[in-house]
Amino acid sequence: MYPYRRKNWRLRALQGVLLGLGAPMGWLLLGSFTGHPALSWLKDQIGVFIYMLLGSVVAFSFFGFRMGSYEDVLRTESMTDALTGLKNVRYFKERISEELSRAKLKRRHLSLLILDLDHFKRVNDKHGHPAGDRLLSSLAALLSANVRAKDMLARVGGEEFAVMLPGASPSTALRMAHRLRRAVKAKVFQVSGKQSLKITVSVGLASSRASRLSRPESYYSAADRALFHAKRLGRNRVEQERLGPPNPSS
Repeated sequence: MYPYRRKNWRLRALQGVLLGLGAPMGWLLLGSFTGHPALSWLKDQIGVFIYMLLGSVVAFSFFGFRMGSYEDVLRTESMTDALTGLKNVRYFKERISEELSRAKLKRRHLSLLILDLDHFKRVNDKHGHPAGDRLLSSLAALLSANVRAKDMLARVGGEEFAVMLPGASPSTALRMAHRLRRAVKAKVFQVSGKQSLKITVSVGLASSRASRLSRPESYYSAADRALFHAKRLGRNRVEQERLGPPNPSS
């Protein structure tokens, strides 16, 4: 679902190789400073040179690989919501900027959904925060199972989720929004061994050719306004950026 990922370990390993090459090259340079011509010095000390070359390249590249792998892990953790395992709002903001630029370049649609649980505070007040956390985790799994492989799902707030749909037209995005809303409404969520409940979500949708909206903040705000209207008009519904007749809820 998330094709974009930087591979720091590749860069660090390459940097390690370059650093490793510096040691034998420096050794040859030092020999020339002591009056030994480089070629003859290399010929006489070829075994030492090969040993130094292989040893330093392997050591530095391995060190670079380990350091880059550690950086990749830290980056992944910094972009991941600890509770749900989804990407977080920081990652989402990076991706929406990239997807807008890509949509403009390819002249294609980009749609955005923002989903918010209805009356989530009541769940925490009645069942407790651990039950609320389990509900959010289960909801994240349900949403993940119902979006396309190329879509980007993130948790962007306490009980708020966002889905970015590259290439999805307004009609396609609207069908997806209703699909997610209905899937949540039909699901019985287990929040403890003996407790289960049903919930609903409200969805705000913004969809257009990306050339209409130049800034990620404007695009997100459009979907957020639509979500506000969905809440104001009764919840458990989908509203679009440009409101038309009310959407029927089922």
